Amino acid sequence: MENENIEHIEKAIDNFLDELQTKMDDFIYNFSNLYKKNALNESNVLELDIDTFSRLKITKTKFVKKIREILKRAQHKVVVITPTITDLEDLEVYNVRSSINLNIGCFIKIEIDKHLELLEELESFRNIQIRNYEDQDRWVILRDGEELLCAVIGIEPANYLFFHTEDPNHIKIFSSLATNAWLRSRKI
Repeated sequence: MENENIEHIEKAIDNFLDELQTKMDDFIYNFSNLYKKNALNESNVLELDIDTFSRLKITKTKFVKKIREILKRAQHKVVVITPTITDLEDLEVYNVRSSINLNIGCFIKIEIDKHLELLEELESFRNIQIRNYEDQDRWVILRDGEELLCAVIGIEPANYLFFHTEDPNHIKIFSSLATNAWLRSRKI
């Protein structure tokens, strides 16, 4: 009886936190859109202060959704870096077409049963290579050398410096955030 009450309270708390996060996300989204609308100049270009990006709040839910969208557009080769192997479940990497080479770097501790299970499952896919990236400091996806998304984890757990680009010059400079992390990752 007591366990049922505890489970009921935990579910209520989880539901409340989910609802609160959704409302916060909506508020931030609406505020951001209002800010962008007011910041547009006569040539319809968004002008932001340089320090604006340190004050923007991008939630993990939003950039995970964007990474999934990018994965769906993949044609040939994708590099994905995440803090831990369990984050790959959110990205739905299992749904990537088998013709796409997927290089994944993430923290893996094989002593943790869940990590080991996921590792074994991912290694069963012929198109997926996975390595241990211990830094746990970023989310990155580099799709076909044509699109890059990066979310660097800040000091606070929910503070991400986020950018997404399809500009070839940006990708040329910042693709190293994905490729260096992959190259520094160790084979398991």
